[in-house]
Amino acid sequence: MEYLAGSVEVETLGQIRRRLRYAVPAAHVGAAFGAVITRINAKTRLPGFRPGKAPAAMIERMYGSDIRRQVLDKVLKDTVFKALEQAAVRAVSSPEVEELSELKRDADLQVTVQIEVMPELELTGFQGVALNADSVQLDGEDVAETLAEKAKERAEMASIDGPAATGHEVEIDFQAQQVGSDDAPTVGKKRVVALGSGHLPEEIEAAIVGAKAGDHIEKTVTAGETSRHFTPGAEVQLTITVHDIKHSVTPAVDDELAKDLGFDSLEAWKTSVAKQLQIEASERSRDLQRRAAVEHLLSVNSIEVPRAVGERYVDHQLYSAFGNLPEETRRMLGGYLQSLRGKLSKDAETALRRSLAVEAIAKAQGIEIDDAAVEAEIERLKAQSPERAEALARQYASEEEKGSLKVRLQHDQAMDYLVGQATWTIAAPKSLRTVRAEEAAKQSRAETDDHEGHDHDHDHDHDHDHEHGHDHDHDHDHDHG
Repeated sequence: MEYLAGSVEVETLGQIRRRLRYAVPAAHVGAAFGAVITRINAKTRLPGFRPGKAPAAMIERMYGSDIRRQVLDKVLKDTVFKALEQAAVRAVSSPEVEELSELKRDADLQVTVQIEVMPELELTGFQGVALNADSVQLDGEDVAETLAEKAKERAEMASIDGPAATGHEVEIDFQAQQVGSDDAPTVGKKRVVALGSGHLPEEIEAAIVGAKAGDHIEKTVTAGETSRHFTPGAEVQLTITVHDIKHSVTPAVDDELAKDLGFDSLEAWKTSVAKQLQIEASERSRDLQRRAAVEHLLSVNSIEVPRAVGERYVDHQLYSAFGNLPEETRRMLGGYLQSLRGKLSKDAETALRRSLAVEAIAKAQGIEIDDAAVEAEIERLKAQSPERAEALARQYASEEEKGSLKVRLQHDQAMDYLVGQATWTIAAPKSLRTVRAEEAAKQSRAETDDHEGHDHDHDHDHDHDHEHGHDHDHDHDHDHG
């Protein structure tokens, strides 16, 4: 039986919307009526009739509105996607019924629906354009700072004979009792606490500063105006024994530390660090140009994002961050997740516009990535970060991860093409540490704005695994339906 009567008419309503008009043959509509009536008849118990044997006309009189609803539902399910297939239209949203003719058993049903599609872009305005970009250049202080940070990671705690100070780690027994209070005393046995961390009542910490290992302190102090443990202005009896005081000892950046880290000498370590940092600096400079080129492309071309694609993008991000939480926890976070969805929706449109633009360039230039190129990139990443070679091999063992890498490589090549189409004015270079500090400050401001905009007390960890320890402008992991 034919599902459609004649051809499907397609009307373009903009970049991302199409209107389809088609007709369902009367024979198909009549068959749907018969199938629905038979199904309802089989479930209906009427006096004087065996199940399924009541006259169809009687069933239709009794359940007319329900029958018409089910018939319409069946007819649309049977035909909408047939119409999309015949018209060669790839929908990224569920069809929205815009108009229907009167539903009659013996007449064609005229159907009008709207759907969202991915935009077919023909981008312009990027050839020969003059653009500006910052640049990143490695210097000696970048290397020295990295060596110093690595040395701090190897720091160890060592006991000292001198007085305790903020930043020292102390091992103590203590008891603090507010005079005249019936509350149980605040007690700690063999507590190891960093002074200045806020983990001790301020009255106890103030009494410890200046003490030495082995000291036994008994004194009465006055609770401060900002006290969180005692009534401000109240007398507090303290009993404290200081068992040990330690401070962090960072090893010298020298040949010995270099050898502990697996290098032949300090110079060999410096050379290795400089090589890695130079890669990062070069990639950051390249990414700054890519970003400027793509942002210009977006500024001179109108690109609409299908609502359904944006919603799936946000759903994917929320599921990645919170999907493994217990259902009860997600319910408790309901208000926060709703507000976060609103913020992500705004960010999603920008990210998806960028991705759609880069994909359009890749398509227009015929940029394709084969399996050999993917394998070569995996080997390059492993050679670039030998300490992560095994982890990278495991990561890219799956076809899904290889597919994501293929998309990234395609986007990289498309962005490099964009960069090559512009003429560039490059600003005076910034040091790598300056760029890192600027990005950290920007991220901190974004997190502060996010927390100030939402009334919640939840901690959320977001781990981002970048091959070289910095952000890339790759906004392309999304579902195109």
